[in-house]
Formats: sequence, C-alpha cells, structure tokens
Amino acid sequence: MRRALGATFDADLPLLLAAAVVPALTCGALIDRYAIPKILVASVLVAAACALRRRSPPPRSELDAPILALLAAAVVSALLCADPWRAWLGLERLHTWGLFGWIVCALVYWSACGAGEDFPDRLAAWLVAGSLPVSLYALIQKAGWDWNGINAAYFAQRLELRPFSTIGGTVPLGGYLAMVLPLAAFVGLRKQGRPVLRHFGAVAFLLAAAALCATRTRSAWLGALAGLAAYAVILRPRDRRVWGALGAGALACALGLAWVRAGRPTSDVERLEVWRAAAAAFGGHRLVGVGPDGFWTAYKRYRRAEILKTLDGTAGQADANNDWLQVLATLGAFGAAAYAWLHARAFLSAAAAVRAGSLTGARAAALASLAALLVFAKLNSVTWAIEFVAALLAACVFRRAATAAGRGLLNSVAMASAASAAACVCVWLAAADHAEKHGQGLRAMGRPRDSLVQLERAIRINPTFPGYRMNLDNLLFDVAESAADLETRRMLLFRATQVALEGVRRHPADPDMLALLGRVELRRHEWGKEPRLEAAVAVLEEAKRLEPNFPQLDEDLARAKALRGK
Repeated sequence: MRRALGATFDADLPLLLAAAVVPALTCGALIDRYAIPKILVASVLVAAACALRRRSPPPRSELDAPILALLAAAVVSALLCADPWRAWLGLERLHTWGLFGWIVCALVYWSACGAGEDFPDRLAAWLVAGSLPVSLYALIQKAGWDWNGINAAYFAQRLELRPFSTIGGTVPLGGYLAMVLPLAAFVGLRKQGRPVLRHFGAVAFLLAAAALCATRTRSAWLGALAGLAAYAVILRPRDRRVWGALGAGALACALGLAWVRAGRPTSDVERLEVWRAAAAAFGGHRLVGVGPDGFWTAYKRYRRAEILKTLDGTAGQADANNDWLQVLATLGAFGAAAYAWLHARAFLSAAAAVRAGSLTGARAAALASLAALLVFAKLNSVTWAIEFVAALLAACVFRRAATAAGRGLLNSVAMASAASAAACVCVWLAAADHAEKHGQGLRAMGRPRDSLVQLERAIRINPTFPGYRMNLDNLLFDVAESAADLETRRMLLFRATQVALEGVRRHPADPDMLALLGRVELRRHEWGKEPRLEAAVAVLEEAKRLEPNFPQLDEDLARAKALRGK
C-alpha cells in the first residue's frame, strides 16, 4: 500500500510542481519573458509526469470527444488559412490561441486526468502556493517599485498604476487571481488537515483579493464574483464562516465594479468595436475562420477609421475579448460547433455530478474557478498561463476513473513523447528570442554592427516571427541612413528588401509585412536613387487593402504617390 502511494506521489509530483511554478515564471533573457518560459517548463514537467506513469492505464475524461473535435477544427482552419505559421505557433509573445499552445494544454489536461485520486486536493494546495509570489509581486508593483526595468519603464508611461506581475498583463493577471480565489477559500476553510494549512489558505485568499483589487479589472471582478457564488451554490455550506468569507469577497467585487464603471468609457467603446470587428471577420470567413490566432490581422482589416481617433491611434488587438467571438472569427462555424459541444458536454457532466453530490471538496472549488474563467473570458483576453491552470482544474472535474474495460485516448508514452517534442519547440523559440534580446540590447548600447549580427541570427534560427524582421529592417534603415557612400547604402537596403520579401511570403495576409516592404522600396528610391517607386506604390496599396484605416500607412502611400507625380 505504501509503495503504491509512493508511486502515485512520484508520478503526480511534476504536475503539482508545474501548477505552483508555471504561473510565477518569467525569464528576462528573452523578449518573450512570459509565455515561452511557461510553456517550456510545463512541457518538461508534463513529459516527466507521463514518463513516471508509463505503465498506467490511458487517461479518460468526459470531454475527450469534443476536445478532439475542437483541435481537428483548428487544424483544418490552420491548413486553409492565409497565415499558417501564425496559426500553428500562435501570436508571438502570447501563444494563446495558436495550435501549439492548445496542444500543450491538451497534454496537460490528459496527463492530469491520469493522476491519483488525491490529486485534486493536492493540486488546490499547490496552485494556491504558486499564487503567493504572483500576488505579492503585483502588490509590490502597485506600491510603485519593480525590479524589472522594462516593467518600470512601462509604469512610468501610464497614468493609472495597474500591476501585471508574472502573468504578463494587468487584465490576465486579474483573470488568474479570480480563478485562485475559490481554491484559496477551499484551502482556508476546509475542516480537515493541519491548522497551519488553513492559515496558509487564508493568507493566500487575502493577498489574491488585494492584488485583484489592485488590477482594477472589471471583468476579473465579475469572474471572481461568479466563482465565489458558484462555490457557495455547489457547497451549500452551513458554517457561518464560509458564508462570511464568500460574502465579503463577493461584496468587495461588487463595490469595485461600481467604483470603476464610470471611469472606463473608452475601454467600453474599444471592446464594442473589437466585438463588431470579430463579427465582421466571421461574416467574411464563415466556415473555417481566418485561422487560429489570426485575429491580429483580421482586426486591422475590419476596424473602422473613427475608432482610431477614440483610441488615440492604437491600432492592434490580439484577440476578440470574448472567447465565443474569438472562436467564430478564427475557426469559423466548424470550430464554433465543436466549442459549443465542449461547453454543453462540460455543463451537463458538471450538473449531473452536482446533483449526485459527488462534486465536493477541491473538485467543487475547481468547478467554481472554471466558472470564474467562463465569465471573465466573455469580456476580456486570456493568456497561456490561464489556459494552463484551466486545463489542470478541468481535469479534476471531468476525468473518469481508469477501468480495464475502457480505452483511453493516449497512453503515457505517447503523451511523454509529444510533451518532449513541445519542449524542443520551446527551446527553438527561446534560442531565437534570446538572440533577438541580445541584439536589441547591443543596439541600445550604440553597437549597430554587433546588433545586426544577433538580429540576423534570430531570423536564421526562427524565420517565422514578423517582429524579428521589423526590428532588423529598422536597424538596417538606421545604418543605411548614416552610410557614407551610395553603394553601402544600396547594399543595406537590398538586404532590408530580402528580409521584408521573405516576411511577405510567409505572412501574405499581414499588412505589417507589406507596409514594411513598401517602406523599404520607398527608401531605396529616396536614399539609394534606384527606380523602385512603382514597386513601393503597388506594395503600399496592397497593404492598405488589408489595413484600410491606419494613418501611418496613409502617409507613406501619399508620399510615394507625391514622388511619383513629380
């Protein structure tokens, strides 16, 4: 018996460690200091958990079929979309809606479905423990001090001091903390266990609530309100302490919503415009959408000109600020059908478990946390860290007990291999990102030639990210402008053309790449004295077709046409 418990403990420990460590991870050696390190460590630890569990029965859950259907719809959309690189890898520095991030989360989910029977209780404690440094860091940032130089510079440019801790954004930080509150309430209010663990849960609850208030994120407060209410409905507790704690948290969320509501008119206008653009994107790509994580380019095509004036020229938007609209716009009707099936299966399964009284303890808290996410995701953006936590919690709620008669989806060897492959992909992404970070640092130090070497290296390692190409070309522009002779200038601008052309080839639907190529051709005409004006006008007009309302693009096109008219 003891040996069996020890084996379960050893197999589950990597997942528990990931639950505590992944949300708190950052890496200053990378441009993407938030997403890539989290996915890398999660992949390694999931591979370790599956390897330790290699002789266990394949895991099974209530959601296997709809998850497979959703992944299949995403694969079809990625194969048919105009930007398959972004569809597979996801938007750089986020990786939230791309296939790669989803596959890793699916591996996390199925690996957790194969954990031991005591996994939900232990997972709640580890997740709450991992929330402590996240909450503390957020409160330190709110106090005005941050050991991260980039974050400090970011705060210095904002009128409203809103922390984002290790999650990478103020709004996603609020969503993560909203999910933590029901779990911390469970750990702090449970009657079993040592008193020190209950005190630990109470402290984590208070810190998470304080950090949640500091984010001033209304959608997160609504999510927290929904999560705590769901927890109370599921438990139906008789203990007054439970009602007092849950009621205090709910009251704090309600007061915060009333306090902030009047001061966010611009945010509301922006959200409505994003929703309108998402609906327009679905209208133009009804069956398979614009491709996983393709909303960034779709928004630029479908946003209206007047919204730029309201938002002071802010042009980009990573997702639709609503999970349903995001799926409709990026995966189309087929993806939306699979997503609806996933929700229906999850709701019916959870409702049956609640009616049967089998959803208690940590599993009830996990379902409440998922309810918080369900509300939050209807109004705002999520990050990969939130998807990771949601995958672990969903496994606690929807997994099935392993039986000899049932066949699972993937065995442990297959999942360990897939997770190891995902870790290798992360190492590849991190190597390129580190070179990019080094190159940007050398440029800031006034060493453009050394910077060129590193930025070129980043593109050689990973030629798929458009941001790398834009940074390299901007540096080539600076060096070319200061070049003493015409031939050197032409050589540098020719290299900039090659960089931009390859970006257009890989991302033909990205107006940023076309606009970059247009600027290169314009500079070759102005600085290099080459007959490239017609090419510049043609490329800029194509970029304007894909992004009709962007002032900088209009200025470049107007200048090119004015030069052509002379």
